Amino acid sequence: MSIVSFGRALRSAGALLAIGASALGAQTSQGTISVRVTEAAGGRPLDQAQVVIVGTTLGGLTNADGRFTFRAVTPGNVTVRVLRVGYSEQKKPVTVAAGQAASLEFALTEVALTLAPVVTTATGDQRRVELGNAVASIDAVKVAETSVVRDVNDMLNSRTAGVTVTGGTQTGSGARIRIRGQNSLSLSNDPIFIIDGVRMSNNVGSSNLFTGGAQPSRIGDLNPEEIESMEIVKGPSAATLYGTDAANGVVLITTKRGRAGTARWTVYGEGGLIKDKNTYPTAYTIFGRRKDTGAALAINGCNLPLVSSGFCTVDSVAKYNLFTDPDVTPLGTGNRAQYGLQLSGGNDAVRYFVSGEREDETGLLELPDFERRRLDTLNLPIREWTERPNVLGKNSVRANINAAVSPKLDLSASTGFINLAQRFSLESNATAGLGSQAFGGPGCKICAPNRLVGAGILATPLSGYRAWTPGYTWQEKTGQRVNRFIGSFNANWRPTDWLQNRLTVGNDYTNRVDDNLLFRGEGPPINANYRLGFKSNARTDIRNFTVDLGSTASYTPRPWLSLKTTGGVQYVNYLFELGSASGTQLAPGSQTAGSGAVPGASGSHDAAEDARHLRRAGRGNQRSTLPDGGGAHRPELGVRHELPVGVLSQGVGLVDHVRRVVLPQVGVPQPVPLPRRHRVVGRAAGPQRRAPLLCGDHVELPRRRPAGGHLQRNRQPEPQARALDRARDRF
Repeated sequence: MSIVSFGRALRSAGALLAIGASALGAQTSQGTISVRVTEAAGGRPLDQAQVVIVGTTLGGLTNADGRFTFRAVTPGNVTVRVLRVGYSEQKKPVTVAAGQAASLEFALTEVALTLAPVVTTATGDQRRVELGNAVASIDAVKVAETSVVRDVNDMLNSRTAGVTVTGGTQTGSGARIRIRGQNSLSLSNDPIFIIDGVRMSNNVGSSNLFTGGAQPSRIGDLNPEEIESMEIVKGPSAATLYGTDAANGVVLITTKRGRAGTARWTVYGEGGLIKDKNTYPTAYTIFGRRKDTGAALAINGCNLPLVSSGFCTVDSVAKYNLFTDPDVTPLGTGNRAQYGLQLSGGNDAVRYFVSGEREDETGLLELPDFERRRLDTLNLPIREWTERPNVLGKNSVRANINAAVSPKLDLSASTGFINLAQRFSLESNATAGLGSQAFGGPGCKICAPNRLVGAGILATPLSGYRAWTPGYTWQEKTGQRVNRFIGSFNANWRPTDWLQNRLTVGNDYTNRVDDNLLFRGEGPPINANYRLGFKSNARTDIRNFTVDLGSTASYTPRPWLSLKTTGGVQYVNYLFELGSASGTQLAPGSQTAGSGAVPGASGSHDAAEDARHLRRAGRGNQRSTLPDGGGAHRPELGVRHELPVGVLSQGVGLVDHVRRVVLPQVGVPQPVPLPRRHRVVGRAAGPQRRAPLLCGDHVELPRRRPAGGHLQRNRQPEPQARALDRARDRF
């Protein structure tokens, strides 16, 4: 990002702080409101109920006794609203006098459906009905209690409409996540992830290893037991809230927090076995003779095309399924163990949450018995990655703390550390992979003449495999080690009951080591040099640094009208650095890159800055990856009106028609001239103009009050509006 744009970001931040400081100086004598929330059926105190003053930014959660106290409330008549998952919403009015304390009692009734949940977005916590964009919520705690969840991918899979998760086939492999399908043929279709307000690295295929299939994803690093809730922002509005990178959607993750009350210990554990219950195809082979001479043909010398052409006749057919042969199958029994400890508690001033977990999983791929006998006969070592090529071991530690420094200031800090080590097996798209050998066999375990692996010392029976057996493939080690730290600091300052300022600063740092090793004299005979051995070690640093500063102002001029606006600055700095050393034709017994007769080295560096300015209820983007300060501006207007029960029958209406309009100007034959703030310049394709995706809400007010018991539409669209109607995608 240029110095000029960064300066604009600092000036914007200064303006926001100045507004808050001036508001602080103008405050007058204020009062307090004590709220107690209980369950209507039995009178049990309800903790974690969200209590807010309608039309203001004041609010919080009840403690273990069901109590919460509003401090520094402006004198006058206010309305207090209480929300809790699984209970009906309630509102009560109260009069606050200067220097006096008021109290309210709420008894919530349990309901089967939550009608007014609260969601978290870039503009803060809001009720779902107040949002102008599509947001789906996932109660991570409930999902973890009622379902088998190994990672975040399992938590997202089949939990909400429009989200598709395609998982990998090996332990530790990542998943492909799509929100509302594919959006581009050439660019990334992955959503972005934000954890506790910090942009998170979610690199799919985050590895410098070639496995021919399974690749890890940094989403899989997270521990689902540490997650409180997840919000999924869908559609074009995600780009307005979070910038250009969010065009494919946003997944917001909130980790667990402590609750006021006595210390609460949680100990959990699980274990199990992993079996493959799939049915795999049987291999068939035709044995035949030449039709003219009657001579027997070699294996694969007679096939269906040759039979149909009259070249040969079928003598016999062999079939064999190596997956059902317990002596030959590469599928064994995997195992999984997970155990952890969590501690949470605190008081109204300070709350804490601490957790630690260990997870071990061994995949179901296992060295077959006939391969063990072969290696023992040849006096070759059976290394751990040859015996079990697919394993995962992970440690995760988290510590979160929240502090109410004053009635106007809340501070919180979130820290998480992840350490993992994992190994993968080579798959079908790799020449040495298991799939291309297991599914390409001849259809016979012992053929006549018997088929062998190569020649000389390698002349070992194939036992139904195509060119070599699993022991050759799994002598190559493909492993990864990761150390990852995610930390964030958040401050919420409410100088008045109508203004809330927030600041979030955080960093997601990942150190990754990819290790690929094959000892000399081992591995499959792919070519003349492959069995001479190789070693590759790639070290990668990935960093996502985030600063988010914003202010939200609320104003309620009438009981039926509430206005809210948010402005702020977001800054994201992404850094990717890779250094790799390799060596081929290793010395006997050596396992370092420096011992290779043919050394090699490579590296890469990628950095990007994204400064996002929210102004005039819209968003402007400036990215360092776009030359000449290229960017895009996305205006957005959201209006919501809640009509009380019976208002339609009384013939009173304020908003006649509200619709969302999305106008993607893509595929036009000629460049579309736009103002400079609407120009996007492609980094690789050279300068070109592209029309951004403009989205907003179209609101029409009635020209006259209807006289009957219904709302009457009285609108006359202009020619430009008709053109928009033809192009829009209504949802």
